[in-house]
Amino acid sequence: VEDGFFTDMLFYRVLPGFLIQFGVAADPAQQRRWDYTLGPDGEKIWPRPPLVDEPNRAKFRAGSVSFAGAGENTRSCHLF
Repeated sequence: VEDGFFTDMLFYRVLPGFLIQFGVAADPAQQRRWDYTLGPDGEKIWPRPPLVDEPNRAKFRAGSVSFAGAGENTRSCHLF
């Protein structure tokens, strides 16, 4: 937040009455600080390590915010 990552961010997935998803910075330079690129063999190369999963003991309810992920220990800057 302090470095402006969320400034002018759009919600790119909206399911009315269910969820919104966001996490792509409007400034491409900001986004490159978080997104992976693909290496020559198709492997993901991260500019910083993905966030390590933490146990979630709380139930999701209206107003909850959570990281989106694509499997174990894959969270980055996408939230829903």
